[in-house]
Formats: sequence, C-alpha cells, structure tokens
Amino acid sequence: MNINALKSLNGAALLAGVVGAIVGFALAAERGLAPAADGSEPLTAAVIIAFAAAIVGLAGGILAMPKPRLAALLMLIAAIVIPIGVSAAAPATAILLLGAILAFIASRRAGGA
Repeated sequence: MNINALKSLNGAALLAGVVGAIVGFALAAERGLAPAADGSEPLTAAVIIAFAAAIVGLAGGILAMPKPRLAALLMLIAAIVIPIGVSAAAPATAILLLGAILAFIASRRAGGA
C-alpha cells in the first residue's frame, strides 16, 4: 500500500478520535452541568464515567499515528462507554466508531503496530 494513503488513514483516525472525544466531553459537560428538571443531582457517577471515557477516546485519537491498533481499541472502548453516562451520545459514538475502524484498517494495512 502507498505510504501516503496509510498516513491519510491514520490522519483521518486521529481527527475522528479527537473530534469524537471533544463531542463526548461537550455532551457530558452539558448533561453534568445542566440543572436537572426533577431537582436531582446533575453530576452523577454516570456523567463522570462519560468524562473518563472521553479522555480514553482522546488518548486513542492521539495514538492513531504511532500505535493504530491500540488507538482503535481505546476509541472502541470510549464509543461503548460514553453512551452509558450520556443518553444522547450518538454523535460521539458514531465519530469514535469511525475513528476506531479507520485506525484498525490502517494497522492491518501496515502489518500491525
């Protein structure tokens, strides 16, 4: 495979991971900081888990260039865990899943990493 095409896959995975994590942060912050309609505590353990998953997704996005297989695993974990804390996490989940798929394809074409 052409080295430039491989860099493009890694770059797209990096971009998707970082953007997905930022969207995850924004959704968790919106859910965690917004006052609850029923008067319950807004910052719950689920929101904290969503923040932690967004950090994992960001780490996966950053590692997309040097370690694409590890990046794919981290972004996949974040894509699964973020919706546990934030019910409306479909955008973050979709973007992180895309990044995980791209990073996995890049690692397969490079012969593993």
